[in-house]
Parts: sequence; structure tokens; C-alpha cells
Amino acid sequence: MRYFKLAIISMLLLAFTVGCSTSHSVQTASTKALTTALNDELTSIEHISYSFTRPDLTIHVRLNEALNLYNEEVILYHVKQFASVENLNEIAKSVKWGLEISEIHLNIYEPSIKKPVSQYYTKYFNTYDASNYSIENIDGYNTWFKLSLN
Repeated sequence: MRYFKLAIISMLLLAFTVGCSTSHSVQTASTKALTTALNDELTSIEHISYSFTRPDLTIHVRLNEALNLYNEEVILYHVKQFASVENLNEIAKSVKWGLEISEIHLNIYEPSIKKPVSQYYTKYFNTYDASNYSIENIDGYNTWFKLSLN
């Protein structure tokens, strides 16, 4: 009986761990529109993908040339336009996530480099208290931060 309980607990822990880290490819009208806008403006884009790993969305942009300031600014501009509460709620609904998407991560890659050369993120909440829906705690994906990769 003791081993049976341990086995059940182990299986539940494994299921919980795997369930929390499951990634979903995302394709909605808003992600298609962002992909089209970026491809129309920049010829240096090789591939764009979107993945949801609860509770966050990550946008991966792979370039076919070295990143320059103009391309980085164009990509960030379009991603900021895309990052509305309405669009993110559409994505959350498409992956059957009943809450707000906590963060959006933007990763930009150069050819043949596996790690991002530039990263940004934004959050729905100002703090990590997702139960605090006060006006002071909701940023709504408006403030963007650039991560230092050094």
C-alpha cells in the first residue's frame, strides 16, 4: 500500500510538471497579421513563430542577416502594436488558457546562432501578484524592457 501511494504521488508530480511546461504553437488572426506586417516591411526575416508555455507567449523572429538597429526597431514597433489585451486574450482563448497571458517575450535571432541576440519582454501585471486586479497593478503589455545579454 505504501508503494502504491508513492507511485500515485510520483505520477501526479510528473503530470503536474509536464503539464506546466507544455508548449503550444500559436496561430491566430492577430499572429498571422503580425507575421504579414513584418514580412512586408523587412526582407531580412527568415522565420517567425509563436509559442505559448503557460502563462507566457514567446515570439521568435529569425533573421537571414545580422541584426541592425533599423530592423530591431521595426520588429519591436510591430510587436508593440500587436501586444494588445484583445489580441492576447484571443491567443489565450485559442490555447484554452482561462487567464491573462502574464508576459510576452520577443526573441530575435541571427543566422546560425541558436541563442537570441536581442530580447525584450512586457507584462500584463506590474507585479507578480496575478490576483491583484487593481488599476495600479495592471500594465496591459504597455511597458517594454530590453534584456541585457552580456
